[in-house]
Amino acid sequence: MKSYSAMSGYVYQYVFIGQRAARRERRGGMEYAFAVCHDRKTHHQVWVFVADESVAAWSADNGRELTNSERYGVAKMALRNAFDERTPANILEPIAPGPEDVRAILEELDV
Repeated sequence: MKSYSAMSGYVYQYVFIGQRAARRERRGGMEYAFAVCHDRKTHHQVWVFVADESVAAWSADNGRELTNSERYGVAKMALRNAFDERTPANILEPIAPGPEDVRAILEELDV
């Protein structure tokens, strides 16, 4: 279990549960599941969808595909960004970083 003090003022606890190949709105990609808690009592499953098309531009620019670990890093940072931007009431809304989000995350991770 990890903790994150979000810019939103909330402290979240979360743990990675697993991942699976998925399709959303006819787009392929990977879904990453996290158990998330903001009150130390109630855990909710939160899914982060990293679409293949969201990483395609970065891959084309860099001449290689992202590794599984790098895709997981994108998902984890997208979750962290959601913690910063959302309240617990809306943290369960879909999290799906777009191409620009992926670029920013990978730049932050120095990938």
